[in-house]
Amino acid sequence: MAEPVLKRQRIFIPGEEIELNEVQSAAEIDAAVVVNVAVLTQRALSAKAHNRDAIPDETIVELLKKKSLVTNIISGATTLADIHNQLKDLAATQEGFKALVSKEMAAAKEQIMAHVDEKVAGLTRLLGACSANSRARLHNNSALGACKLLAVQKEKEPTSASPDAVGTVPPDDLLPETAEAVGRLTQDEVSALERFYGEEFAGDGLLGRCRAVGAFLGMRVVGL
Repeated sequence: MAEPVLKRQRIFIPGEEIELNEVQSAAEIDAAVVVNVAVLTQRALSAKAHNRDAIPDETIVELLKKKSLVTNIISGATTLADIHNQLKDLAATQEGFKALVSKEMAAAKEQIMAHVDEKVAGLTRLLGACSANSRARLHNNSALGACKLLAVQKEKEPTSASPDAVGTVPPDDLLPETAEAVGRLTQDEVSALERFYGEEFAGDGLLGRCRAVGAFLGMRVVGL
């Protein structure tokens, strides 16, 4: 007994189960069969567009094959042999499409992981800077007069106005070495520290700004 032109197929569309009846020969394919296959294929494609896991790829491929088959038979444009060759080409195209999608998904996953790694590295740098700064500010809190200060690392992410990386410290010629040196900072030096750290050291006049720098470094600024 010859193989049927269309094999029976049960399709599960979300919320509904549909069965496509078997068609034994090309002579049995009429407009109603073509419409039925076309509508069912479109519904399946729409469901997959909303949720790619709703319908297996194999089911979509099978429906596309059947749609192509019945359309060609009803139009009488090709022979069954031609149709089978077309369906082989369609299957190969579908496999190529699936391979392309897999490649794109792998590339997207790689980009996401790179972004995550970058964020984790940034968070690690920030935690390291905060930990070091806690120790530096604790030391600076008891530093008076000519006592040497420990450098406070930058904690804010780089910007165009403040391009230095998290975890870096100001250059030696900018960083005040002692508590006394903080009180002798000039307007330009305070502004340069603002740009480096990405902070605002505001206060009443120059002395107020120097005290804001001292507070940021962890100093007790009452006697500054």
